[in-house]
Amino acid sequence: MPAVQWSDDLSSGFKEIDDQHKELINRVNKLLDACNSGKGRQEIGETLNFLSDYVVEHFNSEEKYMKQYNYPGLNEQIEQHKYFVNYVGDLKKDFEQNGPSISLTMKLSKNLVDWLVNHIMKVDKKAGAFLKEKAR
Repeated sequence: MPAVQWSDDLSSGFKEIDDQHKELINRVNKLLDACNSGKGRQEIGETLNFLSDYVVEHFNSEEKYMKQYNYPGLNEQIEQHKYFVNYVGDLKKDFEQNGPSISLTMKLSKNLVDWLVNHIMKVDKKAGAFLKEKAR
């Protein structure tokens, strides 16, 4: 699976959020690089531990700004964030019970990329544009 390249298409226009997205993409790429070199199973535990903590921090940061500026799409964001936190939690539980299986590694790498890119491009870009305008 190819690495995700940061581009203006992924930019929300809100610096703090974009910086956090870049860090998420860097971690996704680290996992993808490990998968492409046959070392994904070794990397999955570290990726899951990072995601378990970082996405909560990132989502709280996004939601803080959305609440501060009365973003009308806040509830949609909260629901999507809950879904992803639960998804990562389920993957982590699978990892703890069954170890770093190939299917878990593939599921994480594919779904992580799909969810992250789609969420940023479809949901976060709208929120970022709104927040950028309101924060002026």
